[in-house]
Amino acid sequence: MSSEKIIGDLQKATDICKEVLKQNTTPDGFVAGGELFKNTNWVRDTLFALWWVSRNGNFQEVEKNLDIYSKYQRSDGAIPNRIERSLHIGDIINIWPLNIKYQEPVARYKSSQPWAGDTVDTSALYVIAAGEYRKTSVTGEKWWNKNFETLSRSASWLKNKIDRTGLVKEDLVAGWKDSHLMSGHVGYTNVCAWKAFKELDWNDDADRLQKSINEKLWNNDKKYFNNWISPKGKIHSEFCADVNVLGIVFGLASPEQAVDIVDFIERNSLNEIPVKTHHPVFDFKRDAWTKTVFPNYDPSKSIFMWWGGWEAIAQKIVGEPDKAKRDIKKIAEIISNNGTSPELVDFNGKLLGRQRDMTWSAGIFLFAANELGL
Repeated sequence: MSSEKIIGDLQKATDICKEVLKQNTTPDGFVAGGELFKNTNWVRDTLFALWWVSRNGNFQEVEKNLDIYSKYQRSDGAIPNRIERSLHIGDIINIWPLNIKYQEPVARYKSSQPWAGDTVDTSALYVIAAGEYRKTSVTGEKWWNKNFETLSRSASWLKNKIDRTGLVKEDLVAGWKDSHLMSGHVGYTNVCAWKAFKELDWNDDADRLQKSINEKLWNNDKKYFNNWISPKGKIHSEFCADVNVLGIVFGLASPEQAVDIVDFIERNSLNEIPVKTHHPVFDFKRDAWTKTVFPNYDPSKSIFMWWGGWEAIAQKIVGEPDKAKRDIKKIAEIISNNGTSPELVDFNGKLLGRQRDMTWSAGIFLFAANELGL
């Protein structure tokens, strides 16, 4: 690829992503974007995107979203899964009475699937995003101090999810992978909880959780963090990008672990477009639900765009700045070619489904490019 093409893709992708965040800004906070999510502020999507918004100096927008989540915090400390202007299924099945809009936004604390448990990761990400905002300015420090009690309630709610294994336990579809029937001790959620404790300087709690993560989730043979452990104790040892790249970026992984994880990604060519979510991918027996009901979310066919930015930052952290730039440029090319910040692309980098103009895909790309000095 010519240097002119690379520069052009980076600029075009940056312009596209900035425009996506602009058009997804509403009085009720960021909507997730796309045809299916135009009426809903999906909390984790926004909280990931706020890393860029904080760095970009748009403190008013950061505080607006954080204040909304503080307002809708449940009495036990839980932060919502989403805040919607209409029933979520109405965006998919546009028939009366499913598409009636609410007079006031409604907070939901679970995925829309009837068997879902309380969403867990949003409570951690709320603290993490606030911690990132705190680091940017005196304004962020003031917001943090003013809302410290609210932030502490969310972390206490997370802490109460830790069971006798020393890990945070969650019910079915209680994280970002709500198209997969997972429950138990999920690596991604535990890394997020650890980071939330660190932001609050709950160092004893963080240390205990880190010890449990290393003892129970680190795969010493394959040299990465396992995906999850089921309620019956079955270890699901496939590689998953979320726990591993965030483990590096958040600082939970040791320098040696970080190098091992990135080496595994490189050796298995998982960062081609831009990083595969699972390796190896699940067979039909293991993941029939996703492959049948949510085929676009089947990791044997699709790439989840937002993990690529974190993977590129992980490359920089382990001392591979050229590989980091290589990977972020791949993401820029995909965004440029599609003319949007997709949620999902196929293995050729083509848009999958109707999830265009997604807030977290845009925000994480902008944040990663900024971190890499591009």
